[in-house]
Amino acid sequence: MDLVMEPVAVVREGRATPEDDYWGDSVCRIELTAAYEPDSLAGLGDFSHLEVVYVFDRVDPESVETAARHPRKPTRYRCWAFHS
Repeated sequence: MDLVMEPVAVVREGRATPEDDYWGDSVCRIELTAAYEPDSLAGLGDFSHLEVVYVFDRVDPESVETAARHPRKPTRYRCWAFHS
């Protein structure tokens, strides 16, 4: 089964390269595609949350990690978990 998605908007951000980390200070904006008028967002501010589904379209498919890995390279944090 193929899933085809047509974008309704594009997420714009100031980064020039698709890096895997340090997105905390990034500020993005969402721009509607030409198929949608700005008034299609009327009432959106009345909701408490907005879920944005996005695709990292500038990432080389060969660099995608498909196995478990530490979220940051090199390891900067250690986590210890205990339970009783």
